Amino acid sequence: MPPVRAVLCLIFFVAGPAAAAQTTLADRDAHRARPERPTVATHAFPVARGRVEIESGVAAADGGPSAVALIKTGIASRLQLSLSVERSFQRESAAAESPRFAGVKWQLGAPRDGWPSFALMPGVTASRGPRAATETALSLMAIATQALGPVGVDVNLAATRLDDARGPTPYLWAVAATIPLAGPVAWGLELS
Repeated sequence: MPPVRAVLCLIFFVAGPAAAAQTTLADRDAHRARPERPTVATHAFPVARGRVEIESGVAAADGGPSAVALIKTGIASRLQLSLSVERSFQRESAAAESPRFAGVKWQLGAPRDGWPSFALMPGVTASRGPRAATETALSLMAIATQALGPVGVDVNLAATRLDDARGPTPYLWAVAATIPLAGPVAWGLELS
């Protein structure tokens, strides 16, 4: 990742007091909504079996604005299917890219007090290139979630293999923290 892309993000967000520290093990209700971060890092907890969560939002990055929709469903007690689609609003690439992602988050073992929770998330991304050819990438993300008092910390490491497989394998890492402030307000801090 080029140094220009190394980003330190401070994010304000509003959530309920329990959701503000959603990555802590105190949140053991399997039927509680488990929103994922809108940036890079995510937590190790899957959606409960039989539940469906829909998340959507708009982001602005180097490439311009885009809209993302994510559908997550629990397919087993520790497995979550994630499907997402992204739409870029750049004029020159309006019809060129529409990445679609499918992945399965697999929580490794049950959460235990004082211990981090771990998950693996293999996935595949497909997008249409400028010449209407489909480009694909395979990825594997390792996720660790730990509560440090009231602060929730998530560490993500990911590797992606592009379909042309000619260059080096791109890697991504992210460390994120959720820090409760007062009532429903919390800080989100992410380094990637």
